[in-house]
Amino acid sequence: MRGTVAGGPPEKPEDWPEIVGVVGNVRHLGVEEDSGNPFMYHPLQQTPLGAVNMMIRTTRPAPEVLAMVREKVAAIDPALPVFQTGTMDSVIGESFSSRRGIMLLLLSFAIVAVVLSAIGIYGVLAYDVSQRTREIGIRGAVGATSAQIVALILKQGVWRASVGLALGLVGAIAFSRFMATMLFDVAPTDPVTYVAVAALFLVVSLVASYLPARRAARIEPMTALRVE
Repeated sequence: MRGTVAGGPPEKPEDWPEIVGVVGNVRHLGVEEDSGNPFMYHPLQQTPLGAVNMMIRTTRPAPEVLAMVREKVAAIDPALPVFQTGTMDSVIGESFSSRRGIMLLLLSFAIVAVVLSAIGIYGVLAYDVSQRTREIGIRGAVGATSAQIVALILKQGVWRASVGLALGLVGAIAFSRFMATMLFDVAPTDPVTYVAVAALFLVVSLVASYLPARRAARIEPMTALRVE
């Protein structure tokens, strides 16, 4: 099969290139590249270059393979230099170097935000339960058991936390598209992250509701009714 080359058709019919295969999309300028620009591979004998990038797939250690490559190249032409060597992992790591600092800074901000949110949830729910000591005493006076009181407060605390989490998730998903250009192989709406953070906040809300409710439920009803 024959096709057109970039820059217009060749002057001679015999100069038309022959397509021998089609490869998938490749990110030549970095892992975050998504330009969609076409790219063609030409045989080295037809398009001589001043330098050649060579990639080798192997299970051997990199220093051992590099020594063998230098030996083979020297056997072909001792004057040919071999430079800028490294593993594919190191090449990919260097492509992230410009963004790694920004992402680490954002990660530190995210950790601080999660910690402050957890402290805030615990403080609000614990304070709310502590203000209901008189109500808890009345429930105990009319026959409610400690387990029933704790279960009621836990249910109400989880309900409030769930409403807040639902609103937070909607806002996070709405603003996550602004982070899409800074991520690679990780979707802005990564379900693992959302589930982990939501589970953490639910656990905090349970603890914040359970501990004060358990202490208040152990107080004698008459004592709880006298609390100002």
